[in-house]
Amino acid sequence: MINNNHRAWINFLDYSDPDDFDKEVSFKNSKGDSFNEKLSDILTHLINHGTHHRAQIGEQLKLAGSDLPGTDYILYIRTLPH
Repeated sequence: MINNNHRAWINFLDYSDPDDFDKEVSFKNSKGDSFNEKLSDILTHLINHGTHHRAQIGEQLKLAGSDLPGTDYILYIRTLPH
């Protein structure tokens, strides 16, 4: 699933025009409220919101007694082959 999602993101970026990120997207949230937001703002929110939930999960695991490894992005990048 991770590899499929990664390919989908790369494909999306490869076939997007830079001007697309300044265009407004119309959508409804889970409550049914309508919004218009720039694509770049939606993508920024998406990435940051995922980080927020991962931090919540990590905090719950720590409270349950788990000893977690470092979860900073830069620590992850350092483990990748160069």
